[in-house]
Amino acid sequence: MKIGLLALISAVLFGGYDLVIKLTATKSDPALGALLVQVSSAITLAIILTIQFLRKRPEVMISNDGWKYSILAGVLISIALYALFIVLRSPQNQASTTLPSILIGRNIVLIMLSLVLLGEKLTKLQILGLLLGIAGLGIINL
Repeated sequence: MKIGLLALISAVLFGGYDLVIKLTATKSDPALGALLVQVSSAITLAIILTIQFLRKRPEVMISNDGWKYSILAGVLISIALYALFIVLRSPQNQASTTLPSILIGRNIVLIMLSLVLLGEKLTKLQILGLLLGIAGLGIINL
């Protein structure tokens, strides 16, 4: 499958995920809602991994750093998801503005961390895109 198609599918799934998170946040305790999201995610991934194993019988490969980063990512997403549930519980926080604001902010943080910690470089066009994202964040929150 082409990377572009997978990226589009991923974007659609993330959009649906964000909408469902907003629906869930107003109908559950933030910690319990976040836990159910994570448990259902783990079960889904276990099924996918099992199917991969049965079809291809690949060697399970993960480095020591891979384990550490995966666990750290799980801790970070759990805390972020809990905070998101709290934010979205408020009827004043609309999914159409709150979630894009958080996602733009998330991307800005990722870019900054990538520059500092990974030594990545930005082109002039990418800097323009970053500035447009920051401007969009301001416009969304007017």
